[in-house]
Amino acid sequence: KYPNLKFLLGDAYNIPLEVNSVDVIVCLGLFEYISRKRALEEIKRVLKTDGICIIQCPNKHSAYRAPNKIFCKIFKKQYIPDEPSLGEMKRLLMELGFILIDLIMSDGLIWLPNFADKLMGKSIYNLIENILKYLGRNPFSNIMILVIRGQGGLMPNTLQT
Repeated sequence: KYPNLKFLLGDAYNIPLEVNSVDVIVCLGLFEYISRKRALEEIKRVLKTDGICIIQCPNKHSAYRAPNKIFCKIFKKQYIPDEPSLGEMKRLLMELGFILIDLIMSDGLIWLPNFADKLMGKSIYNLIENILKYLGRNPFSNIMILVIRGQGGLMPNTLQT
């Protein structure tokens, strides 16, 4: 149906594209299951100097995820996702020479069961959420969206062959 469309098979550690060849990269639902550093190194390799990468990943400190983590701990179940924290992501981005252009962490204060929503009231919930937004960002937000700019090319200690 689309003869000019080309599909490539690869993975986050080996993107089958040339160095400095991609304008925009979007990563959704990836960073909680892989080596973030290795994936970011590969993104840096293929991203153009003025390229943009948008990363959407869960927040390690999300109140929404806490009940599942507690459940897994109590019942000795494996909790598979390894969500990054904002601090970890910022350190990795700085270490690899990325520039953080924008950060969004305001998708809701916490997840509450229906009875707690009714007990607390929507207006109080919204007030708390707005205070946290006013203060900058919600540290308990479920999702982090990071918009970064790369500096393109190979990593400093990588030889081009």
